Amino acid sequence: MLACNSIVGAQKEHLQTSLEIVQRSYSHDLKNLILHFLLPSNTLKTKSINDCMPMIGARFYAHIDNLHVRGDILENELAKVSYVLCFYN
Repeated sequence: MLACNSIVGAQKEHLQTSLEIVQRSYSHDLKNLILHFLLPSNTLKTKSINDCMPMIGARFYAHIDNLHVRGDILENELAKVSYVLCFYN
């Protein structure tokens, strides 16, 4: 498992130990996401990455919002620098 930083973590015998490492090192949401994809499904429907969006949606959209704010700040700074360069040129 990538989250355990070990190849042994991907073996079925060490699944419980790997999940404990994930629980100690990462958020509860990541553990739930890993369990969602590792445990068998009750339905015949194949699991896809789209199934995890309700689990991580709020964090994902908050991160995108922060990126937009950061982009706006950088754009404003660039506009100021461009103005000064045009003024002195």
